[in-house]
Amino acid sequence: MEPLHPLYHHYLDVLDVAFQPIVDIHSGAIFGVEALLRGTDTLGFETIFSFFDRLYEENILYSFDLRLREKVMEKFCLIEGYESLKLFYNLDNRVLEMTDFSKGNTFRLLERYNLDPKAIVF
Repeated sequence: MEPLHPLYHHYLDVLDVAFQPIVDIHSGAIFGVEALLRGTDTLGFETIFSFFDRLYEENILYSFDLRLREKVMEKFCLIEGYESLKLFYNLDNRVLEMTDFSKGNTFRLLERYNLDPKAIVF
């Protein structure tokens, strides 16, 4: 992964992730959690969309998203019983257009956090 500008490291420090439970309507059990990004407003962005637009315009959407993905996985592993949950991760499909996009990075992160590849849903 390419190094990020220090400003974007600051963004990662400020941003947080909230997990929205996804419930099986038949059993009432939590099936998974959706990772929701929080804090873009404190960074001066009117919407989460304008935040990701900026990352895209700066051509760092993919490298930033990888670091964000890692932060999400790290926090996901702190949830009691996470091993039996699915992690739903909203992905900006423009990452595929980035010049630094490469395959296999998500798998490496999953291995690092000992997560089953079937646990993540994009």
